[in-house]
Amino acid sequence: MTTSTEISLIGTDFKVKDVESMMRLKGSDLREAILEVLGTEGSAEDPKVSILLDYYSFVVHFCRKNNFTGEKASCFLSVAKRVHDA
Repeated sequence: MTTSTEISLIGTDFKVKDVESMMRLKGSDLREAILEVLGTEGSAEDPKVSILLDYYSFVVHFCRKNNFTGEKASCFLSVAKRVHDA
């Protein structure tokens, strides 16, 4: 007998309220918010951190462009994080 387990990524890495706030931001404000949510050490001036911020900024832009809800964007950002961490 197969048991199905529902897995939800909503709010696991990115809280919905944080994502909803990030989706209203652009440019350096968005990058600062992402840096704060991720808790990444270093500054946006560090090339590795800058690339990571670009990655998540593009993900947030995609979510905004496609009218994702906060829940959907939170889940999508968690998927993007898992792809990056792999």
